[in-house]
Amino acid sequence: MNTAGWAVLALCAGVLVIVVVWVRRLAATVTRLAARVGDLEASFTEVGPLLAETRSALRKSENRNLRADDLLQAATGVTARADAASRLAYEVATNPLVRVLAWTRGVRRGLAALRKQR
Repeated sequence: MNTAGWAVLALCAGVLVIVVVWVRRLAATVTRLAARVGDLEASFTEVGPLLAETRSALRKSENRNLRADDLLQAATGVTARADAASRLAYEVATNPLVRVLAWTRGVRRGLAALRKQR
């Protein structure tokens, strides 16, 4: 073999060494990644029941909120009706009451005027 052959052989050996080192590092990285994925899967299996409990609690809370909204709407309706009834009672009672008070005052003033004339 001549010098060029030895150079090509050395170059190929160098490239082979680099490829072997790169493949080993890649294999180590893949092994670490597989271990991390396994840890992640284990943590997901631990979190699964917790997520189910959280969903259940959220559904219960939503149902309670819906019932509270219904009660609030009913209370608002009752308040509006009571306000309307109160306003009606005030208007019905105020007008005759004012007339009675005015009539009574007029009668008093008239009686007072009659007394002064005597």
